[in-house]
Amino acid sequence: MALLLSGTACERRPLFLADNQARLDLTIHDTLPLVGRVPSGNLYETRLYDHASGRLSETSYTGPSGGEIFAPAGAYVLVCSTFDTESVLFSEEGELNTLTASTNPAPVSVGDLYRTVVRAVEWETTESLDRMPVVRQPDYLFSATVQDLTIPFRDVDDDCFVIKADAWPVVQTCRLVARGVTGQSWLADATVFLSGVAPGCRLAAHTLLEDASALWFSLGKSPEDRCLQAYFNTFGFLPGFSNQLYLLLTDTEGGRYLFHFDVTKQCPRGWDAATIYVDLDFEIPEPVHGGGGFAPTVDEWNVVTHPVQL
Repeated sequence: MALLLSGTACERRPLFLADNQARLDLTIHDTLPLVGRVPSGNLYETRLYDHASGRLSETSYTGPSGGEIFAPAGAYVLVCSTFDTESVLFSEEGELNTLTASTNPAPVSVGDLYRTVVRAVEWETTESLDRMPVVRQPDYLFSATVQDLTIPFRDVDDDCFVIKADAWPVVQTCRLVARGVTGQSWLADATVFLSGVAPGCRLAAHTLLEDASALWFSLGKSPEDRCLQAYFNTFGFLPGFSNQLYLLLTDTEGGRYLFHFDVTKQCPRGWDAATIYVDLDFEIPEPVHGGGGFAPTVDEWNVVTHPVQL
């Protein structure tokens, strides 16, 4: 009996070695309206969230075309996004529904300048424009989401499991053109504040953060076209908020000229690219004739308000 049992108790079976590696095949759609093909980054972060609980399970890093990631068997939601941006921060990454991409706040001095500008215009509104935080414009950001991803058990001898994903732009690029500006040889800086923009978004849900902010950026000179212009990025314009544009021109001696426009009707509520036009019809005078310099008050500023006829 002992000999019979010893003969049947041992059975030779192949050893199963689990393979927890997979390959991400990532396609980035980096050609945008208005600007064409844009930089798509060199490093991407892939997050696997448990499909049932929504909690973060695994994190891997690849190049812009994808690569090998750590992906044990299971059911997931995959979110992959640009990681090496300078002005975009990621937060609340532990849960799928709270994963947030937002932009860096502007320096404190820029926020103080924004509040001074708003109060100089004396724009009366219930939106508390002078209390809006000021944010930088985000870098180009791309994100891919695979909602129902089932990764099977694999043996090390099995073919590599491939995940295909398409990364689309998260921020939209718009253009601002200030027409009719002459005397640009006397211009040192053209600072723009644009209120009513979203400071970030929920990556997986593709929804905007609802804390309205003011976007800060600069315009470049274009003397041959008699205008100032720039392309700028934003997470989007928030519905229910107006878009007030403040343009502060600083001449080569520190003199300042402030212009205010309501551009709400020109700002898209969606992902459409837009060109925003404002008409200044303004000649920057020689520095000895204009501006308040670096005076601590705005009493000597030249404030010009233009109604926009649409």
